[in-house]
Amino acid sequence: MSTMTLAHDGGAGLDREAFEGAVRELGLDLHALLERLDPARLRGEQSETLRGALARIRTRAATLHSRLRRSTPEPVDPLSSALELIATSASEAEQAQPAQGGMDWQAVRVRMTAAYDRLSIALRSRSIETPRNRPTNYLRNLYHVGNGIGILLYIHLIVGRSGMQATVLAFLGFAWSAELLRRRWPAVNRLLMRAFGTVAHPDEHWKINSATWMVTALTLLALFYSLPACAIGVAVLGVADPAAALVGRRFGRLRLRGSKTLEGTLAFVVAGAAASFAALALWHGDAISTGTALVASLVGAVPAAIAELFAGDHRVGRRDVHLDDNFVIPMVAASFGGVALALLS
Repeated sequence: MSTMTLAHDGGAGLDREAFEGAVRELGLDLHALLERLDPARLRGEQSETLRGALARIRTRAATLHSRLRRSTPEPVDPLSSALELIATSASEAEQAQPAQGGMDWQAVRVRMTAAYDRLSIALRSRSIETPRNRPTNYLRNLYHVGNGIGILLYIHLIVGRSGMQATVLAFLGFAWSAELLRRRWPAVNRLLMRAFGTVAHPDEHWKINSATWMVTALTLLALFYSLPACAIGVAVLGVADPAAALVGRRFGRLRLRGSKTLEGTLAFVVAGAAASFAALALWHGDAISTGTALVASLVGAVPAAIAELFAGDHRVGRRDVHLDDNFVIPMVAASFGGVALALLS
């Protein structure tokens, strides 16, 4: 393995690969701290442990920032700025604690979330991925469920399959046009995030929005899938995904992959199957028997839950591939559920 140096650091070169590895480890520890500060997970008795973790992150960020500043000739370096922001944000959070009583950990979470997002952007420019920061957002969960129910009502009671096709094609054009425009003109991004920032994940300020992936999936469903299969995909996405997030963060103990837990995955299956069965029974009960609807709902929900476990960022060869759960979940649920309907009907 070759050693790459940024510049000289007191006569000894700064090993770029080792340094970036240390920065990524810092990012992983900060991400873990943010997970523990999530409103659904935070416990009062963890205060001293969290203080220690925050102090360690501050010290490591300050040390890495100092090393980088001594080693690089660049006057402004995004990674240097990100490390400095982590150190100063942690220091300010510690100094802002009340004179009496416990630390305001939600205020700490807000500070450190901004610092983590800055670090993620800086590392991404160096082709280094960090875990997505997805804190509990009850408004987003409500918005997610409302979207799912609203789409089901719209396609079954108002427009039907042909009307759904026209609608999603129009939204698809708007969504991807907005993605292109907000990357070319930051003012467009600021306007969109001002409108949707309350229901957006932090990293959606600079990554492709989940809503764009959802509209893309809905377009494929509307064009190539039957209406009952579409109903399964929409129902699972709208209800199961928020249920998994809420249960997993609040009660999850048995980790399956990353931050995903067995409890959250089971909640996904139960909620997704129940929502799919309700949609099929309510709007397609005259053509689909109860038993068929139940089996198809389960067959759609279980693979979708597995797909949700593996959604996210992956390294394929030398390329980074992102599988957004808002795209993967409805496509997998509708595919498997649709096949079950076709075989059993």
